[in-house]
Amino acid sequence: IAGLLGPKTLANALMMSFFGGLDIGPLSTAEERATPQCPPPGFDFPFGDDDKLRLVILESLRLAPAVYETVFLLPEESSVADYAGLGTKRFPAGCPVMLSYVNTAFDPAIWGNTARDFDPYGHAAELDGPQARFNGFNGVGPRGQRACPGRGLAMAIMLHMLNAIDPHERVFAS
Repeated sequence: IAGLLGPKTLANALMMSFFGGLDIGPLSTAEERATPQCPPPGFDFPFGDDDKLRLVILESLRLAPAVYETVFLLPEESSVADYAGLGTKRFPAGCPVMLSYVNTAFDPAIWGNTARDFDPYGHAAELDGPQARFNGFNGVGPRGQRACPGRGLAMAIMLHMLNAIDPHERVFAS
């Protein structure tokens, strides 16, 4: 929940996108300069349509993850054919392995040629539902043994927060 709703996370990115974007200047962080704004400025938020809004939230989370990685323990021995250019490396069962959400979020093998594009409706089947391949919330879609217990609550909070915005009254826009 903190990853979605904290001060430099998804809720902030979504709100800043809606209210005109972040000013990127000399005092901005490298992260702010390198991260694409999701949704992009000018995106037509589907207020009132929770199914589409859920896809917007998930796509924003895919492209600008609130949490960058997770760790799991290998259930059995595994090997990598070319580990950092040093040849084959074996890893014993129980070895901790870091899984990068960022790398999988931009993998064209999963997301196709539009892997780096903000396309919540084009990526709908990969983002949500029984065949989802999005690996946020420590699971893959609705599957996984370590799925985040706060996923449902975080999504409900985000949906309510975004739907509470009056799209016709942009009083905070510059």
